[in-house]
Amino acid sequence: MTREPANGEAPPGYTPTAAEPPNGQPDPPSDIDITASFANLAISSDPPTGIPNVDTTLAHLKLLHAVHSLKEDVGYNDGLWGLWDDRADKDTDIILDGALPSGVKLDSLSKDEKNKLALSRLREKRWAIFLARAVDRYEAWWNAITRQKEMLTEADMMKTRGSRYIDFPTSGAPLPWSDDNIPPLDVLMVMHAHMLNPRAFLEDAIRTNMIEYWTAGMPWLPVNNAISTDFSYNANDEAKTNWVARTGLNWDNQADSMTKEFRCPWCKGGLKVPWTTCGTASEAKGTIGNGYGDGNFSHNCPSCRQTITKEVLSLSKFIKDSSLVLSKSVPMPGTILSMVSGTPEIVPEPPYSIIYSRTFPNRLIQFELRSKILELINPQAQHPSMVDVRELIEKATKDGQVIRKLYGNYSRARRAILPREAKVATAR
Repeated sequence: MTREPANGEAPPGYTPTAAEPPNGQPDPPSDIDITASFANLAISSDPPTGIPNVDTTLAHLKLLHAVHSLKEDVGYNDGLWGLWDDRADKDTDIILDGALPSGVKLDSLSKDEKNKLALSRLREKRWAIFLARAVDRYEAWWNAITRQKEMLTEADMMKTRGSRYIDFPTSGAPLPWSDDNIPPLDVLMVMHAHMLNPRAFLEDAIRTNMIEYWTAGMPWLPVNNAISTDFSYNANDEAKTNWVARTGLNWDNQADSMTKEFRCPWCKGGLKVPWTTCGTASEAKGTIGNGYGDGNFSHNCPSCRQTITKEVLSLSKFIKDSSLVLSKSVPMPGTILSMVSGTPEIVPEPPYSIIYSRTFPNRLIQFELRSKILELINPQAQHPSMVDVRELIEKATKDGQVIRKLYGNYSRARRAILPREAKVATAR
């Protein structure tokens, strides 16, 4: 309690004052127009190089915010993919399909809390299917651009100049990005994620000869132009027309077919598989599902009666890559860039190429595992997967006779020891 002054005078008046901001810096003005700042960014039309400037960084933030808004729109789109919110209080499997938050026990949750958790799971599921379809759409765009291109060969990796390998990172003409050819927002999102792993992005670009895409980088100017101050993505009609013409897909992810078309890895027959079974069948329960975009994909081919799973599809992709190294000498993924620098590094010409460790996996497939890998998916195989590939590789790399055959009379092959660098390249 405050005591009155002894002389009977009234205490001094109290006028509140604002606390000094930390470090003596003045508070920011209260009338800053954030949207105006985002609306007037000076983005160069040239491919980005070096450290991003302030405006490019703000354009990046605009993209991230637009993606976040997209995620909210998709998650709260009741009925999307056949997933309706009214299942939240009926389908207990929705809650049981996923791990509960740390320290939370199902029995301790009230009915309302269980309902909110189930609604959250349904929203996450809608977004997960949307993401799977977005990746597929990005691959369709990539394949449309590379369809007429010649892929990298092992011979390209031995050329010291004028090569689409050693000169690739710095010699290309950029893809002419514009407001009229940018892809949909969901595809931009996957494109952005791909570029965030520069090593994988560079290797994929070199292998498929996507030099103009690598050189251009992210199309920040047209992306910035397409994102309004409320962070909605509004590309022009020309961009939408060009996208449909190039890929054969709709501009909107949700407008594409609810079935995925591909060839059966077993019999090569055409298939149409649902993206999700969680909302397509009347008896569907939970959010796991057996569709192409679900977490437990499984489909029986109507032609050959074989079961197709994600494991079989992964193996099929490896077999396809192996076929390319056998038929066209296209190097396997993981053998293209230096393991140290992550950049192209010339492969020595014969006879020294036989002891070059980074390309050992290519030689292993070409001269030892060729038919063994190509025949892994066959009618007699029981649940084939990449585990079978790993077992074949481990057996071959532990066989001194195989190592001597692949290395000839060079290096440590006389002692049948696989060099460490070759082991690392094979593991990739």
